[in-house]
Amino acid sequence: MDSSIFRHGKVKIQVLKGERPPFNGWTSWAVDHDAQRAYVYGGSRPGDSLEGRIPNNDLYVLDLKNDSSTWERLHTQLRYHPSDSTFDQTVPNRPFPALRHSAITFYVMGGRKFLFIFGGYSMSGPTSELFAIDIAQGVWFDVPIQEGSRSVSPRLDSAIAFVGNRLYIFGGRSDFDDPVDGCILRSYSIAEYSISTQNQEWKWICTDQPYPTMVPNLGFALQVVSMPEMNRILIFPGREGYSKPFYITQPKVLAFSTDDHSFAIAPFQVPTNDFPLEVMGYDVHRIYTNPASSQLILFTAWSILMTDKGGDVVPEMWLCNPSPSGQSWKRQGLRKITCGLMKDHELDLNKAITCHGRVLFLGRRRNGITYVYPPHDATWDVLVEMVPK
Repeated sequence: MDSSIFRHGKVKIQVLKGERPPFNGWTSWAVDHDAQRAYVYGGSRPGDSLEGRIPNNDLYVLDLKNDSSTWERLHTQLRYHPSDSTFDQTVPNRPFPALRHSAITFYVMGGRKFLFIFGGYSMSGPTSELFAIDIAQGVWFDVPIQEGSRSVSPRLDSAIAFVGNRLYIFGGRSDFDDPVDGCILRSYSIAEYSISTQNQEWKWICTDQPYPTMVPNLGFALQVVSMPEMNRILIFPGREGYSKPFYITQPKVLAFSTDDHSFAIAPFQVPTNDFPLEVMGYDVHRIYTNPASSQLILFTAWSILMTDKGGDVVPEMWLCNPSPSGQSWKRQGLRKITCGLMKDHELDLNKAITCHGRVLFLGRRRNGITYVYPPHDATWDVLVEMVPK
């Protein structure tokens, strides 16, 4: 694996078209790699004060196929369909849920494409509800899960992933306030979808199962990467307080076995000399291209870069092959490039995603005005693609 496949490649900047979503904070993102579509959900409006962070139900999709780069608003088109009203002609009309800090994942079930959304923070507080969106049908519905000995506790800032017909839920926090140790949830839950019965139902395999003692405090807002071909889910740590950084250290990057539900330190070496052990935020994704590189993981970290004009929060990228025989993380050397892009083109790049083998940054144009926080009318209006050499 080349130590830097992006550094000498091209950079493409596109102004996004269509119904551009507000530049919300605390949003949730999911990607359909086959259709080359990225979804962003929920969050709070840009410019909201800390006391007025009202969750909303924004749901937008970005079409990335053939450089379309066009946004479409979806939440105003969705219809509610109760899961138990197949023969009921008096279907009630329920508003699409408004949440922030929720967990989201894209999943294909029986040839149908869904977005699954779990937990988050509503105007009533944290929730443990699971609902799904049938993308083709344009409907959303609650996902009823048969309760076992107890239900899953409400939470925000958890992480979810599918492997097979099971949904895995990790961590989170029970309260929105800057957490003390007690409100960080050190547990996992598993829900299973069964098609062997006539009614086709969801049931809990386990709920709020405590992590084993070898698992350190992973904090909240952790991220996971599903590796079904390895029967593993990679777990990357969150933060232990809202004002604290993310500590990306070897003991806190874990591999969860979907076979026996055991935890182990991830089977690749986290470097200690050229890796951001403390970052202000990060994104981690698989790069889906061809079988030779299907296991590659892209880690994007935001940290402060000091220049002669002061400091700025700038992203850098690392690539890794997480297989036991793979290599450790390789820095891509993009900080000066991204810093130059942000300054020369007045960009605020806030999100990194991968889509069908492409590596993309999403953000907003500052238009000559510098804000500590984005203004109320800010939108996700720019895309930067890092094209490999």
